[in-house]
Amino acid sequence: MSCQIVIQQATQVTYIYRCVSCLGAGTPDHLSLELELHRCVGSQVGTVTRDIESHELEPLRRTDSMSIFHIPAGRDGDGLVRRIIDMLNPRQPRRHLHKYIFLWPGANLEQLHSLFSGCWAKQLLFGLAITRVDDGIFDFDPFPEGGLRVMRHRDHAASYSDKLRDLRGFELRYSMFTDPLMAIPIPPVARYGYRAVDGVAARVAAQILNANVTYVLPDDNESYGRCLPNGSVTGVVRDLISGKTHFGPNSRFVLDCMWPQVEVLYPHTRRMLYLVVPASDIQPEYLIFLRVFRRSVWHLLLANFLLVVLFFWLLQRLQKCVPRRWEMGRGFTFARWYEIVETFGKTHLGEPVERFSQISSMRAFLMCWILFSYVVTTIYFAKLESGFVRPTYEAQLDNLDGLSRLNVRIYAVTTLFDAVKSTLSERHYDLLTSRSRQLPLELTTSLLPADSESQG
Repeated sequence: MSCQIVIQQATQVTYIYRCVSCLGAGTPDHLSLELELHRCVGSQVGTVTRDIESHELEPLRRTDSMSIFHIPAGRDGDGLVRRIIDMLNPRQPRRHLHKYIFLWPGANLEQLHSLFSGCWAKQLLFGLAITRVDDGIFDFDPFPEGGLRVMRHRDHAASYSDKLRDLRGFELRYSMFTDPLMAIPIPPVARYGYRAVDGVAARVAAQILNANVTYVLPDDNESYGRCLPNGSVTGVVRDLISGKTHFGPNSRFVLDCMWPQVEVLYPHTRRMLYLVVPASDIQPEYLIFLRVFRRSVWHLLLANFLLVVLFFWLLQRLQKCVPRRWEMGRGFTFARWYEIVETFGKTHLGEPVERFSQISSMRAFLMCWILFSYVVTTIYFAKLESGFVRPTYEAQLDNLDGLSRLNVRIYAVTTLFDAVKSTLSERHYDLLTSRSRQLPLELTTSLLPADSESQG
């Protein structure tokens, strides 16, 4: 049966582990089964035979593999099983590509449960046990109610079950951190998680896996984390390494010192540096009258106002016959300068002016002047409309040599500069750092206040 499974899986490398010094390894039944295993598997696929005594830890593998462990029959194999479980490498990358077969003649369900429990504790996904020809093939299900369960497949052609297709309510811990653009928290965060892109992606992944998700924040409040001189790390990566969390969906990059500690879905990396420069220098709406309007606009408005006041005052001086109000003992009086300003202001705002009730021509003249001033300023604003927002597009840079010509600031989390340092020359890195404004580790996508400088 093991030979059929090996041929069906067709992995690139097949390893056969044997124990020479184990109890029961020298019996005729054990030796004959081992000889048959080598004859069948070795004639079909490329195999590598290894002695368990020479390996304290399972080597890391770069390709998909099949590992076959030949265990002595019955209780004689208990010691070897414990040694195999200790040898399994929990840091084996891309575990979904590695399959295991345990040949254990005469093993009962209790022994198989102990074997598979140890395998699952080492994060092994695909393992089959073969005890007797008539018993079929044994697999394990880690997610049912009550804990791990050993399953028997009567069909000898049965293959490995995809255990990650349906977690059936298994508690999956997501290590996520608040991001004002990508992950907006929904209180209580531990239960409801986040909104925006990262939050929706995490929720959809949990629905596909049929898992109950608990969202965990980094204890040290460092989102991306950093490498310490003593060899340890901080932030989300530390939580992933320690087993506090299972998955870090918005941990978007790691430093070179962290690569040996984590597993990524796509192991090939290519660092690209993007500088985002605003296309225009548009100002906020509440500042448009202060920063966008030129000084000449305010000079025009002030000159227009003073000119109207002066012209109105001249009219009063020339038109002595224009009465303003009747006062006892004084007769008709004429307007004072402050009354002229008051009249202009009221007319400008559309309020009634009592003293003009008898002289409609003066009021009409003043209103026409104001309307004319509006027309003048409107035309002027129309001429300046293109000056409110002037697009200033920067040419795309093929290399960082052109960065010296750009007057931009580069905002990034502190460790991001460390991440790109190894791929840049010293001159290019100096160009970046000389224009950098580094952000603290607890920030992710920073919402910075408006700045007069272009932001990159």
